[in-house]
Amino acid sequence: MTMVDPGPTNRKPVSDDRKRNKKTNRAKSLIPPSERGSHAYSIPQAGRMIGLSKAAAYGAAKRGEIPTQAYGGRKIVPKAPWDRKLGIEN
Repeated sequence: MTMVDPGPTNRKPVSDDRKRNKKTNRAKSLIPPSERGSHAYSIPQAGRMIGLSKAAAYGAAKRGEIPTQAYGGRKIVPKAPWDRKLGIEN
């Protein structure tokens, strides 16, 4: 069996800085919105709060079980009404 040289590739090597930034960005996304100072949840975040999968959360939002508000091209779950519905104290 002979080895074949793959030749030059267009891929750039990943620097250590990019690897570190990726880990940092991932850690930021795990911080709950209430700790980041956000006034809204995404639909999947709101669904996770009550134990729903992503698909089930979108279904509940479509049926009106999760209150949503259109913001640009997205739908968001306003924090205050959702927290009130769940009985969470602010």
